[in-house]
Parts: sequence; C-alpha cells; structure tokens
Amino acid sequence: MFDYFKESIEKRHEHARELKRQGKKLIGYLCSYVPEELIYAAGAVPIRILSNQDSPSLAEAHMQSYFCPFSRSLLHQILKGD
Repeated sequence: MFDYFKESIEKRHEHARELKRQGKKLIGYLCSYVPEELIYAAGAVPIRILSNQDSPSLAEAHMQSYFCPFSRSLLHQILKGD
C-alpha cells in the first residue's frame, strides 16, 4: 500500500501530463484550503502543486533565505524545469 502512494507522488507530473493529453482542463493550486469541489464543478481537475526534497539552490538568486521554504522550493522546481 505504501508503494502505491509513493509511486503516485513520484509520478504526479506524468499523471498531470497524461490528463492534459486527454484534453482535460487542469487547475493547479498550492494551499490545502482550496475547495476542490469548485474546481471539479468548473469541469477541471484539481492538481495540488507540491514541492520536492531538493535544496532550493536555484531560487536563492531570486528570493531571500527568510522566504517560505515551500515557495523557494517551488521556484527551484520551476527554474529547474520540473
């Protein structure tokens, strides 16, 4: 069971790309308080944007070290091309 959830997290980008190829509308969100039901009601699929465990080294040139680690990690992923 643990392996299923681990694989789901590791392949989350592939899953989102597959949904996009199928013509689904995707809406990415950061906060856990986003009402997913409204996204589904709008005919889209909610995609939770998660950070990974990488050190946010690429983000350091753009954000101060006291910024939220989550946001720094997300910027690192964007700059890295993930």
